[in-house]
Formats: sequence, structure tokens, C-alpha cells
Amino acid sequence: MTITTLEPPRCPKCYEHGIRQTVNGNNSNGNAGRSYYICDLCDRFICFDDQRGISPANPRCRCGRYTRRQIAGTEKEVPHGIHYVCARGWCSFYVKEVDQDGVQRQVPDRLVGTCASYSYI
Repeated sequence: MTITTLEPPRCPKCYEHGIRQTVNGNNSNGNAGRSYYICDLCDRFICFDDQRGISPANPRCRCGRYTRRQIAGTEKEVPHGIHYVCARGWCSFYVKEVDQDGVQRQVPDRLVGTCASYSYI
């Protein structure tokens, strides 16, 4: 299930190789110290560089690959909402995880940091 390859992922917009960065240690979304790729040319986030949140139990994206289950930041429409995205950033796949009433699931503020230690989100 490893998504890492010998070369960095490409930006789906301009196809340039991504540049590896590390999330600032002060990040309050549970991503401090986490590696990720950005497109320097487009100034666009591509994907995280780890296996966190990737599982065969997740829905498949448009690329036919496993998706990444993750938590949105506080600035989103549903703060700390759980959703699925293309694990490699190749396609625009985005699906909210919803409860039986169709409401997007959320992680309570106080638990966001704790979730960073889980492999499934």
C-alpha cells in the first residue's frame, strides 16, 4: 500500500515535480513535522509524503488508487471535518465522511492533536 516512489509526485496542474517541505512545528492542525509536497511554480499543495490516513477500506479515487482520510483545518466550511482525497494529489477527488443523517463528521478541537498519532486519519 506504499505510495512513495523514486521521484516526487508531479503537480496535476503544471506537471512539474513537487518540492518536499516539512510542516512548521507550530501547526495546530495535527500536522507539525509532517513532510509534504508542493508545486513551487503553482504555489499549490500536492500531497503529504507519508502513509497516514491511507487504507484499503477508504473509497478509491478517480485514479483508481486508495484515498487518504484526513481532517480539514479550522478555516474550512466544516472545521476539522473528516474527508477523503486522492492520496497522491493527482486528481481532484474529494468526498466528505458523513453520518447516517448525511452530516459531515467532525473531530472535536480538543482531539485534533491526538489524531496526529493515529495511522488511520
